[in-house]
Amino acid sequence: MTHPRQALFLLFALFPACSTDHSPEKMAERGRVAFAHGDYEVALEELDAALQGTDPSADGYVALAVDRLAALCYAGEDTDPVTELTALAAAHPDEVQVGEFAYVVQQLALASRLSEADRLLDHGLQSFPQEERLQALQSKIQDMQAREAKRAELEASQPQSAEMREALDRLKSGGYSGSAIDD
Repeated sequence: MTHPRQALFLLFALFPACSTDHSPEKMAERGRVAFAHGDYEVALEELDAALQGTDPSADGYVALAVDRLAALCYAGEDTDPVTELTALAAAHPDEVQVGEFAYVVQQLALASRLSEADRLLDHGLQSFPQEERLQALQSKIQDMQAREAKRAELEASQPQSAEMREALDRLKSGGYSGSAIDD
């Protein structure tokens, strides 16, 4: 039989593990960790909840909102980080600077949302026309768009090669090594 003190100790020892801290700071921390691990849905949920509990005039609000936008870049096509960042910049013009634009543009590009990255760069360059970081990013995004267009054109002109690649991938995943089979 368990001693009453042991039971009480176990109750208090396990209680913190069962409870979840719902403070905006802890939710933001969990959201950032989830983002770093590629769990964008959890990151977005936690960062959304943290933003709801944070006063827009509070220190760190803009950084939290930008982190949420980074997660939003990976959330799917029905999201619009471009509109949200431009609205955030209008509401907090002293805090949304080149770094915030560059960060969200990079996340959009990494999420293969190049047209949106380009659109956000246009907004950033309107606000910061002489900013070399944004100009360099624009050049990189345009290069990525050109490569993507060439790849799509090549695939469209040679559909059999895409089918051939898929067949080879299926063979490789089935254990076929490419060596001849002796009868």
